[in-house]
Amino acid sequence: MKQLASLYILTLFVATCIGVYNLLNTENPDYRTIMPYCSHIRFAINLVLAVSFMTIYTYRNHKALKKENIALLIFFILWFCIYLLISASLTGICLILCIIVFFSIRYGLNNLTNRKSLIFFLIPFVLIMPFIHIISVYAKDYFVPKDSVEKEMMIENGHYIYDNVDAEQLNMGLKKYLGKTENDKFESYSYTDIALRYLNSKGLTKDLKGWSQLDSADLTNIKNGIPNYVYAENNPIKERLYKIFFEIEAYRKQGHVKGSSLIQRLDLWYNSIEAIKQNILFGVGTGDATSEIEKQMRENNSQLQGEGLKSHNQYISITLTFGIVGFIIFCIFLFYPLFRLNMNKNPYYSVFFLVFILSMFTEDTFDNQAGIILFCFWNFFFIKTEMEKRSLPIHA
Repeated sequence: MKQLASLYILTLFVATCIGVYNLLNTENPDYRTIMPYCSHIRFAINLVLAVSFMTIYTYRNHKALKKENIALLIFFILWFCIYLLISASLTGICLILCIIVFFSIRYGLNNLTNRKSLIFFLIPFVLIMPFIHIISVYAKDYFVPKDSVEKEMMIENGHYIYDNVDAEQLNMGLKKYLGKTENDKFESYSYTDIALRYLNSKGLTKDLKGWSQLDSADLTNIKNGIPNYVYAENNPIKERLYKIFFEIEAYRKQGHVKGSSLIQRLDLWYNSIEAIKQNILFGVGTGDATSEIEKQMRENNSQLQGEGLKSHNQYISITLTFGIVGFIIFCIFLFYPLFRLNMNKNPYYSVFFLVFILSMFTEDTFDNQAGIILFCFWNFFFIKTEMEKRSLPIHA
């Protein structure tokens, strides 16, 4: 087991080094694509599992371990956590927070007679409150108007995007400072729209006066397709939150769904549930799930119709495919080892199980090869180890 765990951790370490290299050597990197050939969410799940396994192992064996081994384990734990932060993996960060909350409450409940148990009940609040504070500060800066007059316009960084706009001068500035026209695009985005949002993000007027107040770094950012100066501040968490805020605001004020990972998921869940209602008992079958979602999206005139997207929720996906009957069988498959072998007493399996049941709320984990292999490998490994420990036959 130690050799397997060591290989797993070293593999992830090498992968994170590749990710950091790509991050440092890519201009304006997309944090979701710095890890090649692998979903950033799936990779984050692997890192969370590794961090959790190492933390449990260190805690349970710290007296027997050599100091240099403890130091090495702590290094890997911190490195993986830092990687989750610099890659702005909200999935990974949220999973780690959930694990800490779960084990803190669990340990506190199991040791109620111990006065120190109160500390474990306080740990979740101590850890979560700073994150809530950070989100609230950023949300206030983003959504609360710097202008005392409220308007029914899209807002970004506290400024109304379509306020104080002189379209003619905006395009004149585009030509004067960047050598671009209103017809030029960065990938699929108009340079006019990028400049409009960038000027707005700095609280400048969208005219020649606003253009004149930009420095060379700002002009480079606009030329590179960056629509908000915050995205160039090298603060990945703030950048990720501001992008989510923009997605929410675009949906609230203009009804935009496409291009928003959060809003798209909500739209897909809604249409998937509507499809489930029409086939609630046995589902639509393995070959028709996507087409049924597509059919429902056409009926609801969803902006996502024609994209061939899945539900992005494993529980909804299973229910749509196999109905309530299939969902019950799926839950039995998931929870059977937990109760039959009392695997909930195994902290390693508890972490593994918690990570997967949470991740399946936002991902079709079993609808891709990487998710299936990851789950089946660790599930089989822990169950087999537990059975061998108890000398139980494999079919018991």
